[in-house]
Amino acid sequence: MDKETNGIDQGWTSSQFHLIKRGSTHLIFDVNNLSLLEVDPLTYEAFLLRLEGRKMEDAIDKGDRLKELYKILGKKDLVATKSKPDMPGGIQKSVLERLVLNISNDCNLSCKYCYASAGNYGEERTLMKEEVAIKTIDYFYNIYNEINSIQFFGGEPLLNIQVIEALCEYINKKYCANEIDKSPLYAIVTNGTLISPEIFQVLSKYDIKVTVSIDGPQLIHDHLRGAGTFEEIIRNIQYLKDNGIEVGIECTFTNYHLINDIDVTDLMEFFYEQLGLHVTHIPFVAAINDDTLQISTEDLVKSYSEATRFALESLNNDNYKVDSYTLRLLRAIAFKKAIGVYCPAGVNTLSVSAKGDIYPCFMFTGNEEFLIGNVLENKTDSSKLFAVSNILKKINKWSDPKCSACWAKSLCFGCLGNDYIVSGSVVNKPNCEFIKKLIESFLLNFSKISEDTATLSRIISLSGPIELENIET
Repeated sequence: MDKETNGIDQGWTSSQFHLIKRGSTHLIFDVNNLSLLEVDPLTYEAFLLRLEGRKMEDAIDKGDRLKELYKILGKKDLVATKSKPDMPGGIQKSVLERLVLNISNDCNLSCKYCYASAGNYGEERTLMKEEVAIKTIDYFYNIYNEINSIQFFGGEPLLNIQVIEALCEYINKKYCANEIDKSPLYAIVTNGTLISPEIFQVLSKYDIKVTVSIDGPQLIHDHLRGAGTFEEIIRNIQYLKDNGIEVGIECTFTNYHLINDIDVTDLMEFFYEQLGLHVTHIPFVAAINDDTLQISTEDLVKSYSEATRFALESLNNDNYKVDSYTLRLLRAIAFKKAIGVYCPAGVNTLSVSAKGDIYPCFMFTGNEEFLIGNVLENKTDSSKLFAVSNILKKINKWSDPKCSACWAKSLCFGCLGNDYIVSGSVVNKPNCEFIKKLIESFLLNFSKISEDTATLSRIISLSGPIELENIET
């Protein structure tokens, strides 16, 4: 029997069930059907003994309890996991969920934790040329029938607003000419410092969904992203909101936050009070192991578990606040549908650099190991695609022996770019223990609200940051 931390006294796993106990709470989680039951201590003990392969008489004559439990589990089987998600190597699929364009290989800031070498990914500082952008669109529409979303990224993508405008106009003309069946959703991730009336016009005309990187209160943000930038960004966000553009945020959580006694829950409160945001995207930093900004596993578990508890307890209030990790798990549980992929990179997301190189994700820009091809070559390099596909297949959670046998596989998720930065490999999953403990904490807290119909109704209606819209759940 595995001893757990973070207040979880014990957990026990079989191929189908995971048992969790904390204090007076006893839970049985059906791994395959995403059903969660809270039971009394005697039923929990009986079920535990049965799963351990003990004879029924060893369960102290608790057979009736087990029969009733099996009956309840059967009723709870609302929507079973019907099939495994698509395997990596999805470049043959007819629909691409997200195409990321590194429209700018440059940035006007130099954030302390930037994995992209101040926006240039260790390469020449340059902007994507219009001909490369147009070629990228033609290239991918020759492969896919539809592209659901196009995300402009960098560096700082607003440094290249002219090409963003030209690209959106080009796609709109293709749509109006019936050359494509569906116009993609446009999105942008920006540091928020370059907003102007001219840029607003482009964002508004093409309904580009805006996510601004902002790291919390001014003390934290200005230390991490540059003195004076906080007030500038707040002004720009307010300008966009005043003119009818909804703005989401992405806040990178670091050890510097913890040093200053600011936790994930504090950030959720801050962004609600400052910007009126109910849902916030707060990923933790991807930094090398000896970086002072890196957060320990223990602190990650504590911070995000508390955020999950706080989020779930707030859902029955009009001023609810939910972080993106909790929202992802809520969607899976509410719809009884497993989170399909550990990370969407190379499965339903592809990225193109400023010079036209194709990668599974923007975080691998400039990394030869993950280079698939180039849009200017009019074809995908089959040998490179095969090599990258093999790498991705090794870490697919439904085929990796270690992952496929794990009780958390239906709810786990992660970031391959983060894994690579921290461990030097995408095969390693350095945050595996963190995510398992986070899921356990989520299940313990979700069990307290699972019968509240008003709260469940709100969960189903929740929408979140654009990052989440492209992750299979």
